[in-house]
Amino acid sequence: MPLTAEQKAELETRIREWVDRIDHLAARADSVKAEERVEYRKRLDELRGKGAGARAGLETLREASGEAVEDARIAAERAWRSLRDAVEEAEGQVG
Repeated sequence: MPLTAEQKAELETRIREWVDRIDHLAARADSVKAEERVEYRKRLDELRGKGAGARAGLETLREASGEAVEDARIAAERAWRSLRDAVEEAEGQVG
């Protein structure tokens, strides 16, 4: 069953919100203790990679047709959840 434009837009909005939260974490990087900063920036790079993966999944979903739509939707949802979980964990560690 094809996704509606509204469903695709909702997923895009969710991904954008989590990527914005990564940017917020990045803005706080200078407030992290110097000895923790390298690890913090590594974590940000990992989060940005997950954000890029979620956006790529969304693009695949946009281009999918026929039977591939459901597989693309599942992959995009999985990427979004992975991004969400990673950002929430990072936010919990920074406080």
